[in-house]
Amino acid sequence: MYEEQVTVYGRSELANKAIEEYRLAIEADPSSEFLTSGLAELYVKTGRIRDAVLEAQDIIKRDPNNLEAHKLLGRIYLRSLGDMPGGNGSDNVLKLAIEQYERIVKIEPTTLTIVCFSAGLPSQQRFAESGKRTQTAVQLDPNSEEAITTLALLYSEEGDTAHALQVLSSVPATGRSAKLYSALGTTYEQRKDYKNAIEAYKKAIQLDRDNLDAIAAWLKTC
Repeated sequence: MYEEQVTVYGRSELANKAIEEYRLAIEADPSSEFLTSGLAELYVKTGRIRDAVLEAQDIIKRDPNNLEAHKLLGRIYLRSLGDMPGGNGSDNVLKLAIEQYERIVKIEPTTLTIVCFSAGLPSQQRFAESGKRTQTAVQLDPNSEEAITTLALLYSEEGDTAHALQVLSSVPATGRSAKLYSALGTTYEQRKDYKNAIEAYKKAIQLDRDNLDAIAAWLKTC
């Protein structure tokens, strides 16, 4: 209940109460991966990234094949890349992300999360490898939002925003989530098509009023 209130009100004291309740529950049931994963996710939601990483790493120490913990770490590392300048720091974080996704593939070979970059490859080759894998993932599951948005991101990083827009627009409007509309907004913005970018961001906000990234992007383009 406290966690739901954090989502609505965003108050730090509610987050602290939610964390306290999770901790008490974990003390009563230390082996519950549901509780420890829930606590790690709560740390991410409230911006306590270091605590989330430590919690996920602790889960993996106890259960090396815990898929959700590896996915959580992978997402955290990938998100962190966007906040870092280039250089050794970002390279190290990229390697950490790759390690997690490679582990995910070993645990669940059929996963569509094989869209991570390949370590140590030059930029063009890295795009070719990851792009090829992602296109395969899209073919396997055309409804996979993760595969579609990642393929679009790869095209955008290579400067091919036309292909990125084509991939994102292939999803019918009835099946588009806030995340996909945000990706569309970003792609339109890169193409300096601000009118459509604004509309895409507005639709993302309508679907997810707590999407602060979409709200900030919408205000910037306005």
